[in-house]
Amino acid sequence: MSDKPETHIHPLDPSIYDAALDPEVLSFMKSLTGIQDNGELKAHILDVQKKAYAVYPYPCIGLLHFLNRKISSHVSYQQVLKLGRERKGALLLEMGCCLGMEIRKAAADGFPAKQIIASDLYTEFWEFGHTLFRTTPQSFPATFLAGDALDPDFLSPLPGNSESQECLDISALTTLNPLKVSISPLTGKPSVSTAWECRFWLPHGECREGHY
Repeated sequence: MSDKPETHIHPLDPSIYDAALDPEVLSFMKSLTGIQDNGELKAHILDVQKKAYAVYPYPCIGLLHFLNRKISSHVSYQQVLKLGRERKGALLLEMGCCLGMEIRKAAADGFPAKQIIASDLYTEFWEFGHTLFRTTPQSFPATFLAGDALDPDFLSPLPGNSESQECLDISALTTLNPLKVSISPLTGKPSVSTAWECRFWLPHGECREGHY
């Protein structure tokens, strides 16, 4: 995993908060956190932002972009939710999940949390996600895997085993390699800093490719 950059780290600017949270995102955060007071919610979000930024100062954290919910505007989003409702064992994987806003949206809209897998370089981001949304591993039982998608030990470029994965226990995963024959890419966006930015996967053969 990468060390913190040696270049100048821009200080956090709380003044961008109001512009970063549109009314829809604000309402969503209130519904998930249970915090209804605007001032209290702002203080809560900025506190988690500060802690996450100390782990690694990604611009998406500094600019509050981790609160964006792009998945719901994707052309295949309703198909994702339909698969989650109707197909037994359907999986949703987000690579480069940061604090997990996108998968929280999918779970809130009906995709079973137990069938969601999130991955990022730093476990602390996932832990701060629980802090941000006021959940626990029990109340939000998605699986998290810390790892670098450019590390072949974590995600090999070689083809996966074609044997059936119907009995795959995702809670026991330590790498993404066992998932390669179970899921297909919906969209990917290469990122120098986090290997892959917001990449969602679905059951093999059941998705459309696109970008958002």
